[in-house]
This record gives sequence, structure tokens and C-alpha cells, in this order.
Amino acid sequence: MDNTTDQVSTKEFLKSVFNYFKFLGRNWQLLLIVLVGGNLYDMAKNNYFSTTKTYGAAIDFNIDMEGSNQSQLGGMAAAFMGTTANNNGLMDITNFPEIIMSRTVFENALMTEVELFGRKDYYVNFYIDSSDIKTKEWGGNSFRDPSPYTQVKFKNKKLEDFTPYENLVMTEIITKLKDNTHMEKEQGTSIYNLSAVISNEMLAKTWVETLLAATEKFYTEMKTVRTRKMLAIQRRRVDSLSSLLRKNDSGVAQATFEQPDAVNPAAGSNLTRLSRNNTYLSNQYFTNLTSLDNLNNLLVEQTQYFHILNPVKLPLDASSRSGISVRLTGLILLVLTIFIISIRKSYLDIMSE
Repeated sequence: MDNTTDQVSTKEFLKSVFNYFKFLGRNWQLLLIVLVGGNLYDMAKNNYFSTTKTYGAAIDFNIDMEGSNQSQLGGMAAAFMGTTANNNGLMDITNFPEIIMSRTVFENALMTEVELFGRKDYYVNFYIDSSDIKTKEWGGNSFRDPSPYTQVKFKNKKLEDFTPYENLVMTEIITKLKDNTHMEKEQGTSIYNLSAVISNEMLAKTWVETLLAATEKFYTEMKTVRTRKMLAIQRRRVDSLSSLLRKNDSGVAQATFEQPDAVNPAAGSNLTRLSRNNTYLSNQYFTNLTSLDNLNNLLVEQTQYFHILNPVKLPLDASSRSGISVRLTGLILLVLTIFIISIRKSYLDIMSE
């Protein structure tokens, strides 16, 4: 009895399934129109076959990390500050790959003003507008809207003043750029190769150049931090001595004019005292001025320079990658239409009973 019931139930189930497909078959024209219409919509917006074109930019350079470490001026700086003038820990050559790929250097490079496409702006804004991050990572599809990050425009402000939202946008850009930026050292040499692959030719060329310049600036700022502090102190000393010397020169001139007479018999002794002070101040002024010049020379000597061996030249090598672009509008509309007509059929069946 149970087997018979099961057989009847299975038979009825299969019959209902076949009737349902028969029902869909009677509406084939509507379903076909919806499917074709959705596909035509996709084709109007995007091709089924998408081609991603990328450009590779590379630059070869050499960096001398020793620089002014052996300079005699460095000894003067050490005596002045009571320590060495160079920070050899962070600046060690072994840290170079990590430094050039660090977030700090990337942010400085992204916030560098460059000239592209006939206008000046921060590189990060050009990257948002002209790279494929706008259409890929941040682009919309059938399931989600385009990211609001595409509307962000960075303005002139310090990195520490960025809002949390701006930091999120910057993080996504840096993550994508890090995946497409590589730094390698040629074996057996002191030559480094910095390369990047970006979907825009000018962005690729400008990125490796800007990143290298930002790294060079970072090294210079780190290596010269103590020297710049010494320069500020020494400039104040020289300015103070210059002011005292001018004031003393005025006193000497006045005392010279007032020769000893009955009215002011002390004028001669004042002139002697002012002349002695003038000699002392002059010696101090020129001694400190010499130290100031030496510190300026030390600053120039500590400035980091990367020697570019093979610069980036246009046109860049381009590579294309083709693939099937998945567009689901037609399929989504087909499923939605089947659901609607099924609900309508069920409603009509219920109402007819």
C-alpha cells in the first residue's frame, strides 16, 4: 500500500514538473525576449570579450649608501651634537628594499604633485581617474553599485591630517600598487631595478620616477635631520652676533666722532672699549659664519642621490590579456521573469478553483 502511494506520489510529482515545463514552453517567446534583451543591454555597455592592456615601466639605478659617513665634516657634526651625524641603523643598505616599499614612501609619492595630461595634480588623483582601479576594484556590476571611492579627490594636507575615510581609500590604492610594483637587485652588482605594471602608460612611467624621487627625498630627510637642527642653531648664533656687531659698530662710529674734549673726557676710553668689543665680536662672527658654511656643505654632502643608469623611455612595453567578461543581466532577468509568471499562474489556478 505504501509502495503504491509512493509510486502515485512520484508519478504525480513528475507530472507536475512536466506540466510546469510545458507551461514555460508556452511562454517561450516572452522568456526569449527577456533573455535577448538583457544580453543586448550587456553588449551595449561592455563587450563579452574584455581585453586588459597593461604597460610595464622599469628604471635601473645605483645608490651609494656610504655617502658622507667618512667625511671630515661628519666629525665636526659629531663634536657639535655630541653624537654621530648619520643614522646608520635605518639607513643601512640592507633596509633599502623595505624602505622603498613602505607605506610612508608610497604615501609621499602618491601625494607628490606631477604634471600629466596637460595639467598639474597629485599623482593619487591621476591614479584614481585614469587607472583600471576605477573600473575593476571600484567598478560596479549587476550586484553592487560603483564604489564611492571613485569620487574622492585628495587635496593639499599633511598625511597625519587625513580623515579615516581618506586613509581607507589610500590603503586600497597602496595595496593595488604594491601588488604591481617590484624592486630587485641584480646579483653581484650594486644596481637596483624598480618596475611597475599599470594600465595607463603615462601613469606607469610617472609612478616609478615619482616613487624613486620620494625614496631619495626620504633618505635625505632622515640622513640630514641632525644637520638641519645644527643649521638652525648656528643660523640663530650668526644672526645674534651680526646684530651685536652692527650695534657695536654704531657705538664705535659715535665714539670716534666724539673726540676727547672738556665736555666728555671719557670718550677716549669708550672708544678703546668699543674697539676691543668690536674685535672680539668680529672674530666670533666670522668663526661662526665659517661653521655655518661647513654645515651647509655637510648638508649638501649628506643629500642622497640615486644615479639613474637606465631611465624610463616611451613607448613602454605593452601586454594584453583577453578573457570572457561575465555579464549576468540577461540571466537575472530570465529568472525574475520565470518567478513572476509562475506566481501569476499559481494565483490564477487558486482563484479558478
